[in-house]
Amino acid sequence: ERPSANVFGTVMHRAFELLITRYEYLMSLELSEREKEVQGSIYQAILEQEEELRASDSPEDFATYLKKILGTYLETVIKPIMDSAEEVYPEYSFSFYVSKEEREGFLDTFATYFKEAKEPIEIGGQEILVNGQADLVVKHKDGTIKVYDYKSDSRNGKALKEFEESLEKKYKGQLALYQYAIGKAFGVEKVDTEL
Repeated sequence: ERPSANVFGTVMHRAFELLITRYEYLMSLELSEREKEVQGSIYQAILEQEEELRASDSPEDFATYLKKILGTYLETVIKPIMDSAEEVYPEYSFSFYVSKEEREGFLDTFATYFKEAKEPIEIGGQEILVNGQADLVVKHKDGTIKVYDYKSDSRNGKALKEFEESLEKKYKGQLALYQYAIGKAFGVEKVDTEL
């Protein structure tokens, strides 16, 4: 069962990041050694959040759950991404201004998202400053750019299709902003996204 602590999402996110940044090294190891290193990455992610854990949080529960889901994650999720990648940008920070000419259309498009935004945004005068960070940006060998956004939401008994649809709806604005920002940063019209 998924641990319920708020810090779990941060721990899971960091574990994903460590697996991405250590991918080449991990894949060079024999399977038994790789499994130990994946486990080490999980424990590192937990220890980095040690101060945020409540007394009732169980690091062992975090580790058990993450080992269960990340045991296959390296092979089934990360490997296909990395095999098709030309360049990989974990934790890609972005910052940009929206000009006064673009302001009205930008606000119309993203108004709903800004009510719930985690990314800092300043609206003042004639320009809008947007800062944020995408979990993973990949430039694939075929030239496509894709933003991968890690989520740790719980299914809460929902069927997979219903859960995926609820995630898409919940994070639609965030993903659209990433498409806009990463498109500007990479100078491309189309940016794909995946939760």
